Amino acid sequence: MKLKTTLFVLILFTSFTTWGQKPDTKTVWVNYTQPPVEPLSPNVKTYYSEVLNESDKFEFSISKERSRIILTGYEKVDSREKADLIISFKINSTNTEGEVRKKEYEKKLEDKTTVKLTGGTYSIDSYLSYSISFKDVTNDIILKSEDGNVAKKTFTSGLFESYSAAVSSYKESKNKAGHELLRGVYEEELTTFISNLNDKFGFPTKKAGIPIARGKGKKLDYSDLEEAFNKFTSVSEQFNVNGMSTEMTSAIDACILTWKSAIEEYQPNNKNARIGDKNVGHINFNLAGAFFILEEWDKAIEYLDIAENTKGQHSIIRDFRNVIIDLKNRHELQKSKLATIQ
Repeated sequence: MKLKTTLFVLILFTSFTTWGQKPDTKTVWVNYTQPPVEPLSPNVKTYYSEVLNESDKFEFSISKERSRIILTGYEKVDSREKADLIISFKINSTNTEGEVRKKEYEKKLEDKTTVKLTGGTYSIDSYLSYSISFKDVTNDIILKSEDGNVAKKTFTSGLFESYSAAVSSYKESKNKAGHELLRGVYEEELTTFISNLNDKFGFPTKKAGIPIARGKGKKLDYSDLEEAFNKFTSVSEQFNVNGMSTEMTSAIDACILTWKSAIEEYQPNNKNARIGDKNVGHINFNLAGAFFILEEWDKAIEYLDIAENTKGQHSIIRDFRNVIIDLKNRHELQKSKLATIQ
């Protein structure tokens, strides 16, 4: 399957507590493919997408909008007859309504007295009724079908000093504002549809920014950690372009040996130690990053747990663990789907 890269960035902040030797972390970016939570049959390879519009109040280029629907990991074809999957987003109808309301307010005069006046405000509501469908025509399976969804977007004006001014502004802006609201609600619903489609059925490529510790301290030699960092960075750069190779796996294994060896030097409550309370948690996190790129999910989680126990609860560990657990579950679903076919 041909994979098309999309960007979804997991930012991991280097926010561990700083005491003892400095871990000197630097973020390394790693691409990873996210498998679907609802894997499709292995004989599904191609898809055709379409955007249909049955509203005469909302116009756009059908061909341009159709090209926006992309299912990553599958080949897009130019006709229904060539497709294993049919993806459809249909606008059933659109409508714009509005209302002008009187609103009392107080105004302070020059003589410092206060008078009550009647002004006005208005609101404009645009509604989009749409249907979505996603069908595996090769295996005759309806994967998703929703008809008659209604989405709404609203604009509310500020206060006008007079009710007549509010009415005048409403009449002038209703058509333009209504169309902008329709465009906005359409963009939101179509974008959400495409995102959900790829999350459930596609193979989007995402990015993780992993802070790797190199070590830093006066009169202490961290050249081994620096060398491991350089190897990990080099592998990640190659991996992001070509995927994993035997040589790259060997390089990551060498990083793992270096970091495990460094952890064996750990001396608790010793600020003069090369590996102390401050940087040992970071080095355990390095190992989690290494097993992440090797897709050894359980080991990655194991070292995240050690890092957490060493340094305490941090959002960076929680967020990275959530990503790893999600990926582990998705890979297991993919293997299970393939096993049922064989």
